[in-house]
Formats: sequence, structure tokens, C-alpha cells
Amino acid sequence: MAASAPSAGSCGAGSCRGLPGTLLSLAGSVGAAAIAFALGRRGSGVLDRVAPRTQRARAEAFLTRWGALAVLSSRSVPIAAVTLALLANASPLSWRRFLPTAALGSLPPVLFYAAAGAAVID
Repeated sequence: MAASAPSAGSCGAGSCRGLPGTLLSLAGSVGAAAIAFALGRRGSGVLDRVAPRTQRARAEAFLTRWGALAVLSSRSVPIAAVTLALLANASPLSWRRFLPTAALGSLPPVLFYAAAGAAVID
């Protein structure tokens, strides 16, 4: 019986061929979230001009109440993830809290994409 080769996403015999891609995908996802968060912090004046006061108040109330949980749960929904990261300037969420939450929320889709890619390669 012949031994099968390890899959692209598996680690065996000191080899983790899928790990660099997974880490790169995670870094890209968290990096995009960080850029959106920074733009939201810097662009609060623009938000004040384009969003009505009532909408800004609703966003602030939502993010004050749900903050990190909202970021965590939105990371796997592409448009919601960026929008929420941009609007996070309306919340008391700090960089120290935002980045780990964005990383944790990005992990499930990153692992799914890595597994899907490994399955296609095999």
C-alpha cells in the first residue's frame, strides 16, 4: 500500500505547505480592517458631512453597545466588515481592542479559504 503525499494544507514531516498562504491571507484581512479603521478615525469629518446626524447617532449607539462583538461577527461578511471598520470611529473601540477582534473574526473565513484551496490543489 503506497503512502499518500500530504495535502497542500496539511503539516507533516516538518512541512506546512498551506501555512504561509493561510498566514498571508490572515495578514491581508487584518491589514484591510486596520486600514479601514484608520480611515474611519481620520475621516470622521467626512462622515459628519455625508451621513445625517440621526444615522451617525444610530451607528454610535450600535457600536457602543456591540463594539467588539459586531467587529468579530462582521469579518466574514465582505461589505459589512469594511463598513463596520470604517464606522468604528463612532465607538469607544480602541486599536488595542479592534485589532485582536478583527484577527479572531477573520480566522474562520481564512481557514475556510485555505481548506478550499488545498482541496482544489489535491
